Amino acid sequence: MNMRARRFFLLGFLFLLAGANLVLGQRLESGGYPVYNFTPKTYAALDQNWCAVQDFRGIMYFGNTKGVLEYDGSNWVLLASTDGAPVHSLAVDENGRLFFGSVGKFGYMYPDSLGLLVPFLLSDLLEEGSSNFGEIWETHVTPQGIIFQSYNDIFIWQSDSLITI
Repeated sequence: MNMRARRFFLLGFLFLLAGANLVLGQRLESGGYPVYNFTPKTYAALDQNWCAVQDFRGIMYFGNTKGVLEYDGSNWVLLASTDGAPVHSLAVDENGRLFFGSVGKFGYMYPDSLGLLVPFLLSDLLEEGSSNFGEIWETHVTPQGIIFQSYNDIFIWQSDSLITI
């Protein structure tokens, strides 16, 4: 066998080994969770999601540029939380109540008579001078209360009262 044929044979053998390694690397691992990707067309909202939380029932909520999205594993619902303002933060307390922070608004969602979640805007309780806080970027559930954090202000919802810092 001449030198050229040996090189061709050796290169072919190496390509076979590399190809076999790639094919074997495509196995599904047992015990892994499937990953599903959803397009904005699927969930009927905009393409930017800022945050995600899960309640104790397993329902997922996503802070979207168009509002709060609810996903139960098969159906998507855009909740009427903020009149279309982006929702940048979400949190769920031990009772399953969903708190949200948005642009110029924050509050929580509660079920109406049909079981659909509707907003209660805690930001409407603010005094006139305190209502220009911009965006709520963080929402935290703590033993001291629910904390809503903007760039310049912190709001604490505690025992049915709202404290501004």
